Amino acid sequence: VAAKAYELGLATRLPQPKELEQCAESSMYSPSYRSYR
Repeated sequence: VAAKAYELGLATRLPQPKELEQCAESSMYSPSYRSYR
């Protein structure tokens, strides 16, 4: 999806990152819950 957005000129993060997948993964929310037991 990100590659297509850059191809169509719809992406908002410019210039295009060299590693799209790594960039997307670093922006993802990852909840980490404390263990209470």
